[in-house]
Amino acid sequence: AESVNTVDPEIVAIMGEGRHMLDLAPDDFVSAATEYLEQVDFSQVRIERPDFHFDSYAQGAAVVAIRRLLTSRT
Repeated sequence: AESVNTVDPEIVAIMGEGRHMLDLAPDDFVSAATEYLEQVDFSQVRIERPDFHFDSYAQGAAVVAIRRLLTSRT
């Protein structure tokens, strides 16, 4: 809710392991989002859950490592 209040995005993508939490307690998610949203109604916020693949973590870790190597000053 804080991110939506701050930047007012057209879409919110819930990724990683958190996307499966929505299946466990969808009513709690909607209730919390509705309570904390300040600028818009929850029905106006598009929630997407892109497919999750473990290799995305590995790819992200590789990018961080490569950036650190290329930008480090020794």
